Amino acid sequence: MSTRALSSLALILAVSSFALDASAQRRPIDREGRFGVGLGIGSLPYGASWKYYMRDDQSIEGKIGPHLTDSTARDGVIMALDSAYLFEMPPLISANGIDLSWNVGAGMGFGVGRGGSFVFDASAVGGLVFLFHDLPMDFAVEYRPGLRFKDRQLYGTGTNLYFAYSRFGIHLRYYVR
Repeated sequence: MSTRALSSLALILAVSSFALDASAQRRPIDREGRFGVGLGIGSLPYGASWKYYMRDDQSIEGKIGPHLTDSTARDGVIMALDSAYLFEMPPLISANGIDLSWNVGAGMGFGVGRGGSFVFDASAVGGLVFLFHDLPMDFAVEYRPGLRFKDRQLYGTGTNLYFAYSRFGIHLRYYVR
């Protein structure tokens, strides 16, 4: 991600924080209608991350950005998008406005590069989430094993479909609503 894009995202987050009144900042994050934006890495894209709570116990999240691989120099940047449907579980631990919660769900993603190269993921998702209600922010660490389908030229191998068992992701999001 370029310095200009990171600077723009930081400015958006800073302006959003001043736009909220104090009572809105004290609302729990994991409630219906809350929306968070920030940065995320892992799985396919590395870039902007978002999460929306459709209900107190269900959310959707996603990322958009470049997919960085060993073949980036050869194939150019692959732009990717992924999303996940998550079932939010009760906190494991709660103390001083901070919850350690967890979630499970399913996700999918795709990426497209120059010359028509592509990659597609379908994965299970299991995550631990630190909810900082007074800030309001979250920090999530996810395990995302699944199937990856890629075109033959993308990574310079002949494999089209394989099980990717060692994929992880992290997110840091600020809740603007």
